[in-house]
Amino acid sequence: MSITAVIPARKSDKMRAPEAEREAYFTVLDEIRARNTDKDPDEEFEYITTVVEAVRQEQYDREQATHGSP
Repeated sequence: MSITAVIPARKSDKMRAPEAEREAYFTVLDEIRARNTDKDPDEEFEYITTVVEAVRQEQYDREQATHGSP
């Protein structure tokens, strides 16, 4: 089983950072992977998708309340 991380473009700069920073960045990624070895990737993806959708809906609702409907 493998787990894939989606890395925002601004974070990809870390991959081109000086060696010490790069090593520290990947050490953190390795720690995250180690803490999640017992997780089902499909269940985690579903959970993350649900949370992201809820946050987007809250932002949309807030925007509508502030600016009103067209």
